[in-house]
Amino acid sequence: MKEVKVSIFGFGTVGRALVEIVSENPEVVGVKIKVESITDRSGTVWGDFDPLEVKEVKENAGRISALGDYEVYSFKPKELIEEVKPDILVDVSSWDGAFSMYEVALKERVSVVTSNKPPIAEHYDKLRELAEESKAGVYFESTVMAGTPIIGLLRENLLGENIEEILAVLNASTTFILTRMESGKSFEEAFEEAKSLGVLEEDPSKDIDGIDAFYKAKILHWVAYGEPPEKTERVGIREVEDAKNVRLVARVSKGEISVKPRKLEENSPLLVSGVYNAAIIRTNNLGELVLKGKGGGGRVTASGVFTDIVKAALKFPSPR
Repeated sequence: MKEVKVSIFGFGTVGRALVEIVSENPEVVGVKIKVESITDRSGTVWGDFDPLEVKEVKENAGRISALGDYEVYSFKPKELIEEVKPDILVDVSSWDGAFSMYEVALKERVSVVTSNKPPIAEHYDKLRELAEESKAGVYFESTVMAGTPIIGLLRENLLGENIEEILAVLNASTTFILTRMESGKSFEEAFEEAKSLGVLEEDPSKDIDGIDAFYKAKILHWVAYGEPPEKTERVGIREVEDAKNVRLVARVSKGEISVKPRKLEENSPLLVSGVYNAAIIRTNNLGELVLKGKGGGGRVTASGVFTDIVKAALKFPSPR
């Protein structure tokens, strides 16, 4: 059985959920997955260790450097790749500058699996070029709609279709705020509630100003059309007054992306609530396809990451 070594970079909610899933499914379709290292902001644990023990320490102490029984290394991202030499680098961090790490990994023929949006949105063409040169892969299902497989659908199953348009609700945090506003709360009240419940990102502007949804829309454009959009528009939800049936909707068509609040029909598939995302994909032959699924949460996002790990492992020629 082929064994692949995985380095997990970032050990927040998604990283810890991923460790659980790998521990529950260490062998999948003829591949054994070994967590070779785990990195958080306090350091890297590497070698022969129990990932679930690291998870417990992280949850109790807030940092993996509190591990008592294992050495914790202070690797820089480049050193992590060069020293650990994983087969697959899994980035589940929120580091906007992670492209530099992916670049090193791909040049070393290390495949990249990521849920981190900005590096894919801003550097997709370069990553694709590096992956082709190195024969490694870049997998990013969980960057859009978490574990709901919209990337795989566009990237693999709709290759013979002309994608005419994608309409999607891609940010559950704004949906939460807008639905609270529908029930009578002001934007400020709904915002504070979302903040207190941990619904918003660490930097709330990424949600309410449409930045998160914009990154996702740009990724969808890259995958659907293989090129960056020429025309873009981004409007957040700060100015919404009447939130009835309003959602922050991303529209993607060839050469153009738009993210802004839109009033929807009562029967629209995009009129989701809670943590759900939804997308309508219109193609020349199939007409209208509708996807709906949870757009966030540790296990949900980690599920997409795990699937990408399996894909990368199956395509990896052999273990080192």
